[in-house]
Amino acid sequence: MGGATDLTDVVDWSGQDTAIAAVGSGGLVIGSSLGSTTTQASTTNSIGGTITSEPSTIDVKTLVSITVSPSDVSIGIGESQQLTVTGYFSYSTEGDISEVVTWNVTDPNIAVISEGAGGSLVSGGTAAYGATTAVAMSQGITSNTVNISAINTLAGPAIDVLDVTNGDGTGKLYVNSPSVAYLDSIGGSDSSGVFAETTPVGDFYVYTWE
Repeated sequence: MGGATDLTDVVDWSGQDTAIAAVGSGGLVIGSSLGSTTTQASTTNSIGGTITSEPSTIDVKTLVSITVSPSDVSIGIGESQQLTVTGYFSYSTEGDISEVVTWNVTDPNIAVISEGAGGSLVSGGTAAYGATTAVAMSQGITSNTVNISAINTLAGPAIDVLDVTNGDGTGKLYVNSPSVAYLDSIGGSDSSGVFAETTPVGDFYVYTWE
């Protein structure tokens, strides 16, 4: 009983109009200009004969516009947001081009966008918080603007911090709710052995600051 074998890497490609598209090793198609052409794969069998495939059509389309969604992104600590990048081509066709665009982020300290690996992912940068914008680009086409706001630390934008530790580790550190989350993020613990779970405004560690 016969089986199927992938011959993509060993066949020759012919018949295509190279002014429109070229077909390289491994079946990689590179478009050169707008239009349509056909190509055929061929190889030699075990008795020296040539086997040729049925013609395959190659349509080379022009990228007309790019749309990124969502266009407004808000991320918190440790969060990320998947972006979908849709390319609109000539002949009224469209497709997801998330993995092939490049990104221009106005302030990469606030947010970064990783390319590839299933799409485009926006995550927080190194700045504590802020807002920035980004656009996706491909083939000289620029997308709509994506507005990004990020909070990369619990201190400041999310809660208030009043540090009266006298600069030498003594004294008191006051934070408003959610103080448990913030103190955990800077390595805090219930050093006094007391943890209050029920208060009108949230959970708190009760400290004996030493």
